[in-house]
Amino acid sequence: LYRHVGGESLSGPAIIGAWLREEQVANDCLSLYLDILAAGLGTLMTQLDPDVVLLGGGLSEHSWLYRELNTRIPEYLMNNVTPAPVRPPVFGGSGGVRGAALLARRAALPFS
Repeated sequence: LYRHVGGESLSGPAIIGAWLREEQVANDCLSLYLDILAAGLGTLMTQLDPDVVLLGGGLSEHSWLYRELNTRIPEYLMNNVTPAPVRPPVFGGSGGVRGAALLARRAALPFS
């Protein structure tokens, strides 16, 4: 996405660093990313009506992500749909991987 909006090939942390320095390509990239993510989450909220949305992964450890998403999501909801709050994972960005590893240790699971 960063290359698409006019940048070179950079890692996620480097793009966020450029965004924090208010570089224009990074600003455009993150704005587009946040709009795409907000639109997707808004669609899911409209269809599934969750009480809360938890994000995982490395990017989920940045507090600005939640401020931005909670501001943008209402633009992508149908009228009279209340957005579910988007919150960080309690156990950090790797919580899902840890949970999967713990489940994998249980041999008697029906889906294993």
